[in-house]
Amino acid sequence: QHEYGSNKLEAEMCLAAVRERTGFNYTCLRLPDVMGPRDNIGSFLRLQALISTGMPVPVGPKRDAVGNIRPSTSGILNRRISLVFVDDVALAIVAAIRAGAAVHGHSLNVASPESPSFQEFVMTLATATNPSKADTLIFDNDKPSS
Repeated sequence: QHEYGSNKLEAEMCLAAVRERTGFNYTCLRLPDVMGPRDNIGSFLRLQALISTGMPVPVGPKRDAVGNIRPSTSGILNRRISLVFVDDVALAIVAAIRAGAAVHGHSLNVASPESPSFQEFVMTLATATNPSKADTLIFDNDKPSS
């Protein structure tokens, strides 16, 4: 995730430099995890599958090649997450197009106003999709989160 965010920021800085030199118009949309049909990463679908089968949800820290805990992956249960639904992304794209020059040269954050912890998100998802499993949901601190 960190590398992905860094690469996106670098791309935004390149676009800004090109705009300054050439007047090229651009607008960047900064998206968090996008939920909805055709999830191309599959993490949301894997999470739903774990909930529906009653399998433990892995929340343990990831480790590097020599076994050291990667700091960015510890404490995932309480970490606040940012999400957006795919239909809201489509609406944001249309709004940016309609705004025209007012948003040229800008980077716009697009996300749901809610920012639940990972645990709150999983519990809400379980309650909404499989209420019978919500009360028995298990979080596995030994298996690395995906």
